[in-house]
Formats: sequence, C-alpha cells, structure tokens
Amino acid sequence: MQHHVIRDGLANTNVMKYKLTVLANVVLLIACSQEQNGVLREYISRGNADADIALTIFDNKTFKMDMEIFNVNSENDVIFYIGKWAIEPEDQMVLSFDPIKNKGKNPKYLFYDGNGVKMPEHNSVEMLDEYTFKFNKNDQCIFIWNIMSCVRQ
Repeated sequence: MQHHVIRDGLANTNVMKYKLTVLANVVLLIACSQEQNGVLREYISRGNADADIALTIFDNKTFKMDMEIFNVNSENDVIFYIGKWAIEPEDQMVLSFDPIKNKGKNPKYLFYDGNGVKMPEHNSVEMLDEYTFKFNKNDQCIFIWNIMSCVRQ
C-alpha cells in the first residue's frame, strides 16, 4: 500500500514538473515574440575594435540607438539616443532625434565630423538639421560613427 502512495506521489510530481516546464516555455515564447513584434528593422555593428552600435526602429514610429564605446584605459561608455521616425517621401527614412530627451548629446557627430563632413564621405545618411537625418529606407547598411552598421538578418 505504501509503495502505491509513493509511486503515485512521484508520478503526480513528474506530471506537475512537466506542466510547469511547458507553461514556462509558452510564457517565454510569448514574451520573446512580443518583444520582436515591435521591431521593424535593426541596424547593428558588432565585432570591431571601436564600438557596438544598434539602431532599432520600432513599428510605433520611434527609434532608439545604443552605442557601447570601447575604451582601452577605462570602463566602456554607453550612450543612448531616442527619437521618432517617418518615411518622407516614400523611400526616405527620416530620423528625428528628440533634442530634450537627448540633451547634451549632439547626434550630428554620429554621421558627420566636427567640420560638417560626412563620415565616411560615401555615407548615405544626410543631415537635414542638427537633430534630423535621412537615408534611403532600402539601404542595407549605413555608417554610424564611421562604423558600418547593417540590417540584422
């Protein structure tokens, strides 16, 4: 009799563990898919000696840019930029950096040097004003901080 109780208890425990594992996997799958659903496009730069850069464009007409700048003699700098985007005209992605939320950071230096020259010169990103930039929405790669950043596949 006692063996049946122990065996039934172990069987119930294994069933409960299985159900919890399945539930945890379903919750994880839903959370991951929701996080990715908002991402329209992401330009990333990885594997270089200067910085990791990610420009993430969301389907709610906002974007964020994360930059981790590698410093040899100190901690890495992490810089965030945020703003809104639009398509104007139909083939140009226009990024408008929020001057208040990006206070103290000049996004011009992401694409241009201190003399107003594009970095590099063949970069497709054009400055419309100090906080607004545009590039062809079909570009698979753009230069950010003189580092090629390409669409994540």
